[in-house]
Amino acid sequence: MILRVVDEDIINHDSVGETQLIPIKDFAATTLKTSTFKLFLKGKEVGTVQIEHHYVPKKPAPKVEEKKPEPVPVVLPEI
Repeated sequence: MILRVVDEDIINHDSVGETQLIPIKDFAATTLKTSTFKLFLKGKEVGTVQIEHHYVPKKPAPKVEEKKPEPVPVVLPEI
């Protein structure tokens, strides 16, 4: 992952910097974590960005018990 930082002007948005390649596994903390990444612009270090993050794993779907159909009594009319 690469983080790109831009400013928001009325006329245009200018690049402020971007990080080097960040492995996604660095964001896999299950508790709140703060990470600091260096920002680069045109090959020069221009600052840092801090991100607070934690990973929330997707909960598995609850298991649904399958019920076997119960036999239905059939009543035939007398002939």
